[in-house]
Amino acid sequence: MIAQVVRCLIIFSAAVSIAAEVKVCPYSWQTPKMDGTEWVPADGDGMQCFPNLRAAACSGGGPNAYCYFSPYSWGYRCCYDLYTPAAITSLSTNGLEKPKCPLGSKALSTSSSSPSQVLSCNIANLKNQGCPVGYICTKASNIPTATTGAAKNPYLCCLPATATSIKTTFNVTNLTPRIVPVAPLYAIESITFGTVATINQGDDFSFIKTSFTDADNPTAIILAGYTPVATRFYHLLVFDATTNKDILLFETDITGTAVTPADRKIVPTNLGHNIKPVPVATKASGYEYTNGGSYYSPGALTDPAPYT
Repeated sequence: MIAQVVRCLIIFSAAVSIAAEVKVCPYSWQTPKMDGTEWVPADGDGMQCFPNLRAAACSGGGPNAYCYFSPYSWGYRCCYDLYTPAAITSLSTNGLEKPKCPLGSKALSTSSSSPSQVLSCNIANLKNQGCPVGYICTKASNIPTATTGAAKNPYLCCLPATATSIKTTFNVTNLTPRIVPVAPLYAIESITFGTVATINQGDDFSFIKTSFTDADNPTAIILAGYTPVATRFYHLLVFDATTNKDILLFETDITGTAVTPADRKIVPTNLGHNIKPVPVATKASGYEYTNGGSYYSPGALTDPAPYT
């Protein structure tokens, strides 16, 4: 009788320990909260969703929305990538960032409806690293030290055909010439907009576009595979990768004297010129782009009026 009680106590103790580690969302870089901040148990178990709708069921929240089954909630819940600068800094400090393929190369997505759901892999298992045919287990680019960045999620499945350069990535994924006529030599890994958000290459932040106001201009730009030079001018282009009709932000002649080469970071001191679309009188004339003067945010950008 005593032995049975002891066994029950041990089992119960182990169950409590395991439950304490479970969160609503499966990955460290995710949150069930729409405001992009880190989750704590007092926040509840998030918004219910339905797996047959997946990403569409979670629209209206943060970037890279997806509907996951949550052991914590024992049901399907919406999860989003953390996106506030404070949350991203916390992730990086603890080595829990979302891993990124090097040089802006294409990561394998675990979902066709939400292409920014990356797949981690095990480089040490030579027989089965966890990547399907055509992809290879690759060390993440965002590991500045052995303990920061994505140090605890160090490998992910990447498409080797796009791993040589960002120009190759644009060509293989048909971003060039479908949307961008000429592929860039270097790409932007992430952009921080004040205290509002840090957006990474490939993020879907269409549902929170209105959160970006003119008061929150780009305050930090991280380049992929390129060490910035303070004396040069840079151009920032943010576009919708699903269509050639939407340019969300086009900032030219950016200068940044506060440059951190080791972090590939530009801290803009002058945003130069902002280009925004304006309609013209007739369909035959098409749309034009004009200098918007001061900073013109994605949230302020509205579709041009219809042709007359």
